[in-house]
This record gives sequence, C-alpha cells and structure tokens, in this order.
Amino acid sequence: TAGITPTDGNISNIDLKGLSDHARKNLPPYAVPLFLRILPQMAVTATMKHQKVQLRKEGIDINVVKDALYWLHPETKTYEPFTEEAFRHVSSLKAKL
Repeated sequence: TAGITPTDGNISNIDLKGLSDHARKNLPPYAVPLFLRILPQMAVTATMKHQKVQLRKEGIDINVVKDALYWLHPETKTYEPFTEEAFRHVSSLKAKL
C-alpha cells in the first residue's frame, strides 16, 4: 500500500488515471502500488520519521481504515475506490492482483 498526502488536502486534485498510467509505465510490475491510501496528513515522530506501524497494522481492511482507499483494479488498470465488495473479492483470493 502506498500512502499519499495531498499537499492541499483536496483528494479531487489527484489524477488517479494519470498516476496509474505513470506508475505502470515507469516502474517494474512488482513496484507498482496495488493500493493507495489517501491521508489528510502523514503522522511523524519527534525526529520526523513517518509513523508506519499503525498504517501497516490496519492494512486494507475497509472496516478499520477511515481514510480514502483505492486499488489498482485488475481489469481497468486504473486506481478505483476500494469498496466493501472489492475487499470481499480480494479477501477471498478471487481477485487477480
């Protein structure tokens, strides 16, 4: 999962199609983020290190994650909202990521 913090806090300013196209064109397949979590701001420690442990614990469980969550849809090859139906599909191992 890749975390994104919009600089102005506005999620609608993120070009998800452009981002997925850019990632798939410029990164090796194993490095393309399958999930995006849009954060209002990134939590940091007193020494300015990103606090990733809690984010890792929450993973992609939409019942736990309160931030906007997107996934690289295997059919459309673009980032789309990660819905409860998509979560069930991925959790049951039916989705080909």
